[in-house]
Amino acid sequence: MENRKFSGAYDGDQIVGLALAEAQHRNRSLWVWQFEVLEAYRRKGVGRQLMDSLAEKARHAGLRIIVCETQNTNVPAINFYRKAGFSVEGIDISYYTNNDIDNFEVAIFMKKHSECGT
Repeated sequence: MENRKFSGAYDGDQIVGLALAEAQHRNRSLWVWQFEVLEAYRRKGVGRQLMDSLAEKARHAGLRIIVCETQNTNVPAINFYRKAGFSVEGIDISYYTNNDIDNFEVAIFMKKHSECGT
């Protein structure tokens, strides 16, 4: 089975959104490594379509969960993921550097459980 999952959103020939993810079969998860929508296309449903596409790919692959990571300082991303059905399920206070907590920027892990279940 293919481990990498890609989704793109286009306006004509221009790519306006991109989602890159990788299946982790040992725990049946889909880790989103890159998720981006051009600023001019945000709040227009592009990100939701990309995330829905990843969720569909995860379901077809029998994966049970989708995992995203963002910074606690990236409030727009956190809000987007929450609206897309994700919840905060973990933090890492040394994910970026050994001084993350002192820099007031820590990693937030958000997860969305798939309909594939257990």
